Amino acid sequence: MKIKYLIIAALFFLQNCGYTSIYNNLENTQYKINLIEIKGDDPLIENFIASKINNISKKDSKNIINLKISNNVKREILLKNKKNEITDYLIKLQIKFEIKNDKNLNKLFEFNDKIKIENISDQFELEKYQGEIVKNFIDLKINEFILKISTL
Repeated sequence: MKIKYLIIAALFFLQNCGYTSIYNNLENTQYKINLIEIKGDDPLIENFIASKINNISKKDSKNIINLKISNNVKREILLKNKKNEITDYLIKLQIKFEIKNDKNLNKLFEFNDKIKIENISDQFELEKYQGEIVKNFIDLKINEFILKISTL
């Protein structure tokens, strides 16, 4: 009988352990984000960034953030085999968020990453795979940026 009460008490206390998702704050962000400028090498990436930022931005919020974004994606040859064929690439990703406010509060958030990928014989598939890597990187870094500005 005591074991039943002990199990019920343990379940009651463990149920409310205080766990919350890290990205829970993303849904509660109350910022209107004005995109002043987006710089980058690829217009498709710029459109992807703009759509992600517009989805996060709350149009009726009084907290306004003026934002400049620049991104850079480079693919470099990492390894070649004995036949001088490319076997591995190194993709260098960079995205910078610069907040420009009226109060002379300018902040810069910079995110960098390097990813090694193997060469694919089909060039179209390689470009598609690289595009997915870039989109995932940008999506993660936008979420990280929103988390950082929510703590300011």
